[in-house]
Amino acid sequence: MERGPLPTDVKQDMIDELDAVVARLYGLDEAQLTHIFETFHEGWDYAERLDAVLKHFRKIGP
Repeated sequence: MERGPLPTDVKQDMIDELDAVVARLYGLDEAQLTHIFETFHEGWDYAERLDAVLKHFRKIGP
């Protein structure tokens, strides 16, 4: 079994997927998840990460 740090892009994809899974477990819908990203940090450039999380969110399904 291979061990060690993950490549940055793989690690970020796993974080995005985890965010999507947690949102589903909390029973959030897409609008609520988007609202969280839009209001989490003032001035935060969230668009790219939100898009990645939403892709996983949609794949998981309701």
